[in-house]
Amino acid sequence: MAFAEGVGGERYNLRTGNTVPKKASAAYLASGTPPAKWHLVKESTTANDEVEHCVAGDVPYGYIFSVTGGINMVTVLEWRNNYLFAEYNGAAPGYGPSTVVADGSAGTIPIGGFLRDRVKAGAGSALTEVVNKDEYATGVVGIRNR
Repeated sequence: MAFAEGVGGERYNLRTGNTVPKKASAAYLASGTPPAKWHLVKESTTANDEVEHCVAGDVPYGYIFSVTGGINMVTVLEWRNNYLFAEYNGAAPGYGPSTVVADGSAGTIPIGGFLRDRVKAGAGSALTEVVNKDEYATGVVGIRNR
């Protein structure tokens, strides 16, 4: 039976280990911006199993999916093997294999009811694939990590 209407949306791959517990780094906690759902994060280079909030130009490791208060634990939705929406700033990343990096700013378009950190087109090896632009909303790209 075919669908009568278009079926779209994000595809979380939660069964293959793409949500992982991590600890927010001391630098992240001291930054004045506490960890929050849909912040873009990168893996920390100072300690194992820690993440830091992305700044402009960082290649994202994933989004914070949930925060456990009091013990600075977060669950990270890794970008790999997921199809996710992200708000972009400036020129949209190109279709197909593209380098997408953190923009360093908070979004203004609610996606699934939340504001997410923005991305932008970057330089370097293409780790992501842009599969749609402006379909969810103007200013939003659909990204699948490769």
